[in-house]
Amino acid sequence: MRKVAFATDAGPVANKSRFLILGCGHTGTTLISGILHINGYGSFKVSRLFENTRLNDLNQRILDGDEVNEVEIQGFLVAVERRTRGRWSLKDPRLSETVSHFYRHISDPVGVIFNYRDPATTERSLISDPELHQSFLSPEEMLIDAEDEWLKRNRAILDFLDTENQSPVLIVRYDDLVEGALDEALCRFVGHPLDLSFIDPAKRHSKPVSVREELLDLYHDINLRFEANRTEVLRTTNLVSVEKHNNATFRTRLYVESNRVTNGMRWRLDRAKNMGRVT
Repeated sequence: MRKVAFATDAGPVANKSRFLILGCGHTGTTLISGILHINGYGSFKVSRLFENTRLNDLNQRILDGDEVNEVEIQGFLVAVERRTRGRWSLKDPRLSETVSHFYRHISDPVGVIFNYRDPATTERSLISDPELHQSFLSPEEMLIDAEDEWLKRNRAILDFLDTENQSPVLIVRYDDLVEGALDEALCRFVGHPLDLSFIDPAKRHSKPVSVREELLDLYHDINLRFEANRTEVLRTTNLVSVEKHNNATFRTRLYVESNRVTNGMRWRLDRAKNMGRVT
């Protein structure tokens, strides 16, 4: 049974050291996960997108309808706790739909970070990602597929926040994040200054495309939540200093390069194993 430490939408939690990052793909979840990893809230066996690969596997199995029992999920979370000494963050866009399976097994304190983005620019990024769509889909079908994904995952997150979540929440709007407008709120939510130099605004913009009205309606509703949440976070958290950097710090460059090299080595080892099985 979870022990709830703070049962409102936003606010301070003593020694908050665990974070769940929710959001549709291409909404800045990698930026938030990267920042948290660089600042000591990591995981183990992390992909180039700062995702725990074991979590990826569990989430995909859940969404595919395969049996994933509670013991397996608890075992995964125990391993994360042990490997990180209770100081971690978990991110995977699929977690938007599966978070309930994990949340009830996580010890407090835990913070929930919800990333979202204008659907018109999110869809542009989603349809340009070849890993997210079947190659035989037409551009029009890819757009519909991306729109459906945006709706499905954002609705799932809102349902979780409204019906199950009992932890503090920070809502992050993508454009505000990349422009530095959320630096203070993010640092205050975590509880101390952060190295935020992983964000490079020049590389983080997409041209908008036309999307269905229902996406724009939901985006408007989330914007209202965002404004109220930011006000509440700033009102209920302690002031912390915010470090500004024009370029990536040595700490950030070292972490990103180390992650790149580690994943490259992992890919080569996996490829060698697979070739060994074939021969």
